[in-house]
Amino acid sequence: MGAVVLFVDDDSNVRTLAERVIRMAELTPELADSGESALDWIANGNHPAVVVLDWSLPGIRGDAVLDALATAIPETPVIISSGYGDAELVNTDEYPMPIYFLSKPYKPQEMIDLLKGVLS
Repeated sequence: MGAVVLFVDDDSNVRTLAERVIRMAELTPELADSGESALDWIANGNHPAVVVLDWSLPGIRGDAVLDALATAIPETPVIISSGYGDAELVNTDEYPMPIYFLSKPYKPQEMIDLLKGVLS
């Protein structure tokens, strides 16, 4: 398998599908069910090649996770996954890392294409 993709989403069905899609892209999935668990994984010294971040998380919300990622792994690209309009989510100029958007619902091939594009 290839580069590690940290996929953060509180919906277990979405995580299960994402794990399959990430493997189809010949990448290695690391799944987190919350912002807290994603940040704990990174705090333990793990470093993903890219993070796919659900914006509507319970607990630590997507914006707070993004802020923490900007400090912890500022060079790592982040793909924000949301059913909301991209423009309202985040001012990408405020962050050191490249930020991309993946609008829900998306097709598996859309995720594969975006991941491969981000990692190339």
